[in-house]
Amino acid sequence: MDNREVQLIAKQTMDFAKKVIKPGMKLTELRKQCEDKMMELKGIMTKMELWL
Repeated sequence: MDNREVQLIAKQTMDFAKKVIKPGMKLTELRKQCEDKMMELKGIMTKMELWL
């Protein structure tokens, strides 16, 4: 996967996050939804790598 593909996944995930963020939403809930979206978009990062 090259940088362009990774940047596209990041952009799409940010766009997704902007749509799902709600007042009072817990950060852990948002993080989980964004992780799931990245995996759905063929992101190669594992959940462990997100915490590094």
